[in-house]
Amino acid sequence: MMSRLPKKISPNPLISSTIEVRFSSTLSSDETLSAIRPKFDNEFPNLHIRDLPINEDSNPELNYIAQYILSNDDYLVFIDKNVIAFENRREYHLWDNYFPLVIKYLQILSDTISIKEITRVGLRYVSFFNVVNKLSDSFNFDFYIPLEDYKLENELFRTQLCKEDTNILLHIVKNAEITRNGLLEKGTLVDIDVSQLLHLPTSVDSELFQIINTLHSEEKNLFFSLLREEFLKKFNLEY
Repeated sequence: MMSRLPKKISPNPLISSTIEVRFSSTLSSDETLSAIRPKFDNEFPNLHIRDLPINEDSNPELNYIAQYILSNDDYLVFIDKNVIAFENRREYHLWDNYFPLVIKYLQILSDTISIKEITRVGLRYVSFFNVVNKLSDSFNFDFYIPLEDYKLENELFRTQLCKEDTNILLHIVKNAEITRNGLLEKGTLVDIDVSQLLHLPTSVDSELFQIINTLHSEEKNLFFSLLREEFLKKFNLEY
């Protein structure tokens, strides 16, 4: 682990960054939107309504895909009867800007509707590097297959890490493809999903904000611990 973690990495490899809080309330989806939108409208004036699958029983995770998306030029807010999520739009606006916005609108949410329980807090950061060489050339681990005359063509790595109440899903894919600015790019994808499901506060308060901040620190520690020092020298790091 690095002794100091950068505040900014340039060029920034992040392509997606989301903070999600799942909760339970007595309101329907439509009632939640009706209550929330007037309080969010000044900063997030745009509304998009998604067509979602009706049968949620086959995949419980579908129950937490928000039907409504509020947005401005910088952020997306996903909202429904049991979930709220905040996502950077276009580029990452850095934690010192992102986190205060999340705190502000979580407090507004709590002041507007009655939250019975918080069931999950999660952060997901997805990064993309324009490198297709061996993962061990850029990352602090190696793959070894003890079979003669075989070579690794498409390396991928997926694991779950657990520490006390924190769970991290790590997924690394070589030769991943994304479309950005209308162009197809091939490289290495790093997907880090860090969450807490146990020992959560019963309301939106300073304890919840501390959990979010801690999860962000865990994600950031893992991300920079994965990268070889020689590889990081290709980037500009600001502390």
